[in-house]
Amino acid sequence: MSNLVDTRTLVVVLGCMLLLQVMGWLLIWRMLPRLPGIRLAVSGSLLLLPAMAQVSTRGEWSGWYSVVLSNYLGIGGLALSSLALSAMLGQKTRPWLPQAGFLAALPVWPLYMLLPLDQGGMLSLLAGLFSGYFAFVMARDCLRAKNVQRAVVWQLGGLNIFHCLVQALRGCDGLAMLLRGTPLVPAPLQGLWFLELILYAIFFFIGVIGLIGARIGIELTEQYEILQEEAALRGRLQNELTVALAQESTARREQRDFLDMVGHEFRTPLAIVDRAAELMVMKLPPEMRPATAPPRRTLRIMRSAVRRLRLLIDGFLTEERLLRGDSVPRQEVLAPLDFLRQILRELPPEDLEMMAALPFIEPPPRVLGDPELLRPALAYAVDLALSPDSWRGPPARIEIAPEAGGLTLSFDLRDAEAGRFQLSSAARLMQAQKGRFSVRANADGSQKIILWLPRPAH
Repeated sequence: MSNLVDTRTLVVVLGCMLLLQVMGWLLIWRMLPRLPGIRLAVSGSLLLLPAMAQVSTRGEWSGWYSVVLSNYLGIGGLALSSLALSAMLGQKTRPWLPQAGFLAALPVWPLYMLLPLDQGGMLSLLAGLFSGYFAFVMARDCLRAKNVQRAVVWQLGGLNIFHCLVQALRGCDGLAMLLRGTPLVPAPLQGLWFLELILYAIFFFIGVIGLIGARIGIELTEQYEILQEEAALRGRLQNELTVALAQESTARREQRDFLDMVGHEFRTPLAIVDRAAELMVMKLPPEMRPATAPPRRTLRIMRSAVRRLRLLIDGFLTEERLLRGDSVPRQEVLAPLDFLRQILRELPPEDLEMMAALPFIEPPPRVLGDPELLRPALAYAVDLALSPDSWRGPPARIEIAPEAGGLTLSFDLRDAEAGRFQLSSAARLMQAQKGRFSVRANADGSQKIILWLPRPAH
């Protein structure tokens, strides 16, 4: 009676199937090069392919090296496949298990070719032992796997357990052939060993593909959860930031309101103090009215301090309006000499004596600027040109000259350290109206305040 299935045909089909698997592994490797175990799986398939090819042509080649080489390649492919499965399952790799099986096969197969035993029985026995051993190792790895879909793991584990039992039956069949001379399985069913091997290889490949998909799905789920946590954290931080910004905005608004209130409320008492100092000067006895008299000098210092404080408040309120956006700088044609005359008319007589007369320029020079910003900037410059003790020195000079498409106004600077805040405030006011502000040194070591504003085109 002929065999149920032609063995050579089954082996050829198995080789073709392994070739397709190798192509599939290479495609997966190309798409997922960082997948754990993918290189070992491809290498194992590449070893199993020539092993099956040699088995299919064993009758045409020399039996000695054909049997030994094919088994070396086949067992090496199983060892690499075992390591690949362990890596894909995310377990701690134990390479000594497959290595022990491969090392045990190294001396067995050459000795098998030298022993005068029935080759059919010994071949079935040895093939069943080694194949069953690796099936047991892979089943053990599957059953210990964690963080992987249980359905896929049980499929792979059950498949390897079934393959282990079939190989044990094959080993028993080979042992019966050696002891009795007759196998346990009838001759027509001998091809079922190869059929089971084909089915095992097919379903093992399908199971590993499912395992890869499960791992990718788990990793995507974990990444999605991480992204959700990050999004939730960013949402909480965004809410906290929004609340903090709202609180800061409220605090800044309350601070500005308070400063506005303080600034406006200070104007009245400062005006009272200035008026009282003026009346006190008028009430002084004739012998105390000269500018060099200590009482008048003290009252002049008091009025200068009041004027400086009012100037600082006005400049601060102007800058606050700019920061809030309540006031937008304009570009109007202005006469800076008119602003200077108005500022000088408001000075007390004793301070006015300290300022040199404005130069007479005809026609009056014009500049582009904002009247609400130019006036406090010029007032800062005039105040910096005055000093409580400057009555002993020469009058402060005011110079006006065209320069680089604009008009330059320069004032003598008496004390730069005392007016540091005024200097910075005047610089911001000039920059807001597209002007420039700087401090230059004179040849004699003194300093000069320079204000520059652009002139109109016509």
